[in-house]
Amino acid sequence: MKRRGVLALAGSVAFLPGCLGDVSERSTESTTTDADECEVMEMCEGSTIVEVYVDRDYSEQVVLDAACRDDETEVEPGETIRIEREVNGDACDVQLSADDSVVFDRDIPGHQSTTIRVTETGEIEEETVVI
Repeated sequence: MKRRGVLALAGSVAFLPGCLGDVSERSTESTTTDADECEVMEMCEGSTIVEVYVDRDYSEQVVLDAACRDDETEVEPGETIRIEREVNGDACDVQLSADDSVVFDRDIPGHQSTTIRVTETGEIEEETVVI
């Protein structure tokens, strides 16, 4: 089985939609950070930790094991499964198996988001965004 990884890095992105709120509403006098606000170097609550898509023509079993959710889920052909952050900066140890072989095993930190695609031939395409 061929595996191919693509790493896309998005350099220091200071403002992601929905993470920091409306900057114009902030007071320039305040130096405290509200607990509900996202830090600049972390992804916010509700953002994607990992997203897995299995091509509809792939015929083998694909299983996503997300240790942070104590959840093992079979991903059907043509289906997309997404694990989202429950809190700002949430991290997760993720393992993906295809045809009973581990094809992806990584701890995804709170400043990354990863998309994995299992192609019809079983190749793995990966895209990771880092802030």
